[in-house]
Amino acid sequence: MGVDQELEAVKRALLSITNVESRISQVLRSTFDQLLNGQLTGRYRWDQLYKTEKTHMGSVVEINLQREFNFADGIELDYRITGIEVDCKYSQKLNAWMIPHEAIGHLCLVVWANDDESAWSVGLVRANTENLSPGSNQDKKRTLNAAGREAVVWLFPNSKLPPNIFLQLPETHVASILDSKLSGQKRVNKLMMHAKNRIVGRAAIATAAQQDDFMKRMRANGGARQRLAPLGYVIFGHEHRLLAQELALPVPAKGEFVSTQLVPVLSTSERAKIELDGKYWAVADVAKGESVTLPAPRLPRAKKEK
Repeated sequence: MGVDQELEAVKRALLSITNVESRISQVLRSTFDQLLNGQLTGRYRWDQLYKTEKTHMGSVVEINLQREFNFADGIELDYRITGIEVDCKYSQKLNAWMIPHEAIGHLCLVVWANDDESAWSVGLVRANTENLSPGSNQDKKRTLNAAGREAVVWLFPNSKLPPNIFLQLPETHVASILDSKLSGQKRVNKLMMHAKNRIVGRAAIATAAQQDDFMKRMRANGGARQRLAPLGYVIFGHEHRLLAQELALPVPAKGEFVSTQLVPVLSTSERAKIELDGKYWAVADVAKGESVTLPAPRLPRAKKEK
């Protein structure tokens, strides 16, 4: 079989997009968060969605990818990429894409993402009849057979999905954070304590706070930064990413945060350290019994980026 010139053209077009992998990652993360809608519902897991919402995921992925990359509308299918008709298919289960009758013979952009595994994959496949199983459901949609699964040209196999912090924590901690008896501020405080040394995104803060002004719960004037400082916690945002990097912590992007507890160390210490308030500070090794006895130092005021 010869080279599929249209598939190769679409592949080149997609791979030539600036930061395409990280942008797809963010689209998929945002799509999960959009459906979970934790700010209003307090939900954080796929299995908490209604069946209709799960079914809707594919349409939302299709729409959000088109918005992000400004794909032209297709005539028969979802998109036209470099002038070629492409159908977008999402599945929560790898290789379980449902191919409609109108896409047979055409290219499909196949998307898999799983929040539990913090992973996603995107590939291209020609939905030829020999690549499809017989249609068995009422609307005659078909899945890829063994030959079809082998024919997928993976652009990004098993890439990393920005993690859902609630799925990374013990269930007892999540229950403690999302305790409905607590105020939104106290839930955010608990989130930053339990998620120490991990990236925490806006959606997680919204899910914990369940308030319109959820980002205020992170501030130094009355928010988590101020309330957790007596316990030795600092909360680094995007504006303090270099400090997080110096401490060998995960580096927050815009809209992300990393909390940690600091202890004073000598200037000659070989530990990763930063200088704040005239002292040197390192990440507390609480697991090894290092106790935190001093309030956290003040973070420098962020400089406005040009």
